[in-house]
Amino acid sequence: MIPKGQRVKRALFPGVLKSGKAFFSERLTLRVSSGDSGKNKFSFVTPKTVSKKAVERNLLRRRGYAAVSKINNRINPGHIFIFSFKKGTGIVPYKEIEEDVVFLIKKAGLFKG
Repeated sequence: MIPKGQRVKRALFPGVLKSGKAFFSERLTLRVSSGDSGKNKFSFVTPKTVSKKAVERNLLRRRGYAAVSKINNRINPGHIFIFSFKKGTGIVPYKEIEEDVVFLIKKAGLFKG
């Protein structure tokens, strides 16, 4: 899990969703915008169209944050990342979420190595 200081605040969502660049994978959508602080901020959005059960949505969110915390030191600093799970994703194993997160960050050109 990542620290609360590295999560996206609600006030930042509209700006990132409006002006951020979008990148897509099979299960996730990534919106990236440059941030004002020197550290990265992350958020995972899991709509009810993914699962009606809050337990399953929270599981996906936790898996996403775990994947990001594992690679956070290899991401260029100073950006805001909003990941959204796509409709019909369902419960996905951790390894697949991690692969999608790395793929999207590389696609955005913000991965160091």
